[in-house]
Amino acid sequence: MLFRFAPPTNTAIPVHVIDMNALDKWLAKQDPAVQAWVKVNGFIGAKKQALMVPGPDGAPLMALAGFGNAGQRARRRYMLAAAVQNLPEGVYTIASGLKGQMLENECFGWLLTNYQFDRYRSPNRTDRQLVAPDGIDADIRKGLINVPKDVTDTLARNFSVIALAQAGSRRAGGDPTDSIKEVSKHLAQQITKGKNAIRPWTGLALGVFGKELGEAAPLEVAEALKTQLQEERTPRIGAYAIGSGILGDPEFTEILLDKLDRIKEDEARGYICVSLGMIGASEAIVPITEIVKDSTYRPQLLQQASIALGLLGDQNVVQDLIDTLANSKSLATQAALSAALGFIGDKRSIDPLVEMLGNKNLTDRARGFAAVALGIVADKEELPWNSKIAQNLNYIASTQTLNDNAGGTGILNIL
Repeated sequence: MLFRFAPPTNTAIPVHVIDMNALDKWLAKQDPAVQAWVKVNGFIGAKKQALMVPGPDGAPLMALAGFGNAGQRARRRYMLAAAVQNLPEGVYTIASGLKGQMLENECFGWLLTNYQFDRYRSPNRTDRQLVAPDGIDADIRKGLINVPKDVTDTLARNFSVIALAQAGSRRAGGDPTDSIKEVSKHLAQQITKGKNAIRPWTGLALGVFGKELGEAAPLEVAEALKTQLQEERTPRIGAYAIGSGILGDPEFTEILLDKLDRIKEDEARGYICVSLGMIGASEAIVPITEIVKDSTYRPQLLQQASIALGLLGDQNVVQDLIDTLANSKSLATQAALSAALGFIGDKRSIDPLVEMLGNKNLTDRARGFAAVALGIVADKEELPWNSKIAQNLNYIASTQTLNDNAGGTGILNIL
């Protein structure tokens, strides 16, 4: 999962992080009412201690978080996180007590407190959101921008633009305009003038960056991606297509439809189909339907085109896929159809799949894949079960048990 800061808000509760040895000095600067409240509640700045301080009207004036002492912090990481868990739900901003590397570390610890594994049951946690402190991402952005010229490792370069898109789109405190311009300029340069290997990754990064910023995204984000999509004629166009889909700009539809007609490579065409589905381009239903009909023995393209029709809300795609699944003799095609039906998740597929499962005139394998599709359709998660494992994964460095494209037996590859 992604750990995100909360958007800036004027109603965020200021948090003062208090070292035990600095409490008296901090208290001396406060109003008598605050001093009295802190003392009567026994707050001493100890580790795990937290205290809400009310204002004259009873609303929260500030929050105090115990930071222990230097010796305790040397033995334990994320001291602030321990105190934060004793605060009530709300949006907070760090007002004092932390700076530099310590501020960055403790902010990361805070973000970790909002994680809870929710695969098998809904999370039961108190949501304590943190507004990003001013400038917290400045050094991160600078380091990531320098990676393409300072680092020779190709994979590190590729990953750097994705990380930059995520870090650069965070709404930190203060005016984020300069940082947004800095990141968009760098990504626009990398997609046009960067080395060949980094350009497709930059296409994805531009999509992520623009999606996160929404209306605040500079025009050059969409223009840089659109230009590269228009000019690309190799299978790498798939990355630019998915970047366009993530961005979700309908103005990309005409270019994508043209590329769908011209590009002949199955993998690239599949990504273009998915992109059109993500954008919601209803005019793509007819050509993608034709692709589905012609792709019975091309499972990867069949799966992606079917998912695209599902994203576009095509009323006929579910029954068409079930009919194809019932009659298919290809293991790869059956697996692709089951995955597509599961991903679409249309409740209209349940009754025909149950009927197919009970039909003893069909092959055992076809009935088995009907059961697989039913399981995926009924999954409470919006995305496939293994997407949480795949998210932000360095899959190049993973083991075969995790990712095995050739054998299809890795956790990320199975249905």
